[in-house]
Amino acid sequence: MAHLQLIENLDGDVIDVVEFCSDFCHSDAAGAEYQGWNGCNELEFNSTCQNCGVTIVGVGGEYNE
Repeated sequence: MAHLQLIENLDGDVIDVVEFCSDFCHSDAAGAEYQGWNGCNELEFNSTCQNCGVTIVGVGGEYNE
Protein backbone atom coordinates (compact mmCIF):
# COMPACT_ATOMS: atom_id res chain seq x y z
CA MET A 1 0.00 0.00 0.00
CA ALA A 2 1.23 3.46 -0.84
CA HIS A 3 0.64 6.99 0.33
CA LEU A 4 0.23 9.42 -2.56
CA GLN A 5 0.86 13.13 -2.97
CA LEU A 6 -1.12 14.47 -5.89
CA ILE A 7 0.50 17.28 -7.89
CA GLU A 8 -2.05 19.55 -9.55
CA ASN A 9 -1.75 22.30 -12.15
CA LEU A 10 -3.42 25.71 -11.81
CA ASP A 11 -6.68 24.28 -13.20
CA GLY A 12 -6.79 21.63 -10.46
CA ASP A 13 -6.00 18.75 -12.81
CA VAL A 14 -3.68 16.04 -11.45
CA ILE A 15 -0.48 16.12 -13.50
CA ASP A 16 1.78 13.92 -11.37
CA VAL A 17 1.75 11.57 -8.39
CA VAL A 18 4.54 11.13 -5.83
CA GLU A 19 4.59 7.76 -4.06
CA PHE A 20 5.60 7.16 -0.43
CA CYS A 21 5.76 4.05 1.78
CA SER A 22 4.10 5.67 4.81
CA ASP A 23 2.29 8.75 6.04
CA PHE A 24 5.46 9.72 7.95
CA CYS A 25 7.56 9.72 4.76
CA HIS A 26 4.79 11.58 2.94
CA SER A 27 4.50 14.36 5.54
CA ASP A 28 8.28 14.52 6.06
CA ALA A 29 9.03 14.98 2.35
CA ALA A 30 6.07 17.23 1.54
CA GLY A 31 6.56 19.65 4.43
CA ALA A 32 4.21 22.62 4.00
CA GLU A 33 2.78 21.01 0.84
CA TYR A 34 1.40 18.06 2.89
CA GLN A 35 -2.32 17.80 2.14
CA GLY A 36 -3.24 15.18 4.74
CA TRP A 37 -3.43 11.42 4.89
CA ASN A 38 -3.83 9.74 1.49
CA GLY A 39 -2.82 6.13 2.17
CA CYS A 40 -4.03 2.59 1.42
CA ASN A 41 -3.56 3.10 -2.32
CA GLU A 42 -2.70 -0.04 -4.27
CA LEU A 43 0.02 0.21 -6.89
CA GLU A 44 0.04 -2.02 -9.95
CA PHE A 45 3.82 -2.44 -9.92
CA ASN A 46 6.62 -2.09 -7.39
CA SER A 47 7.76 1.46 -6.78
CA THR A 48 10.30 3.27 -4.62
CA CYS A 49 9.43 5.58 -1.74
CA GLN A 50 10.48 9.08 -2.76
CA ASN A 51 11.60 9.87 0.79
CA CYS A 52 13.42 6.84 2.23
CA GLY A 53 13.98 4.63 -0.83
CA VAL A 54 12.25 1.50 0.48
CA THR A 55 10.44 -0.72 -2.05
CA ILE A 56 6.66 -0.31 -2.10
CA VAL A 57 5.32 -3.67 -3.30
CA GLY A 58 2.69 -3.40 -6.00
CA VAL A 59 -0.13 -5.85 -6.68
CA GLY A 60 1.77 -7.47 -9.55
CA GLY A 61 5.21 -7.18 -7.95
CA GLU A 62 7.38 -9.23 -5.71
CA TYR A 63 9.37 -8.09 -2.73
CA ASN A 64 13.07 -8.34 -3.51
CA GLU A 65 15.46 -6.61 -1.13
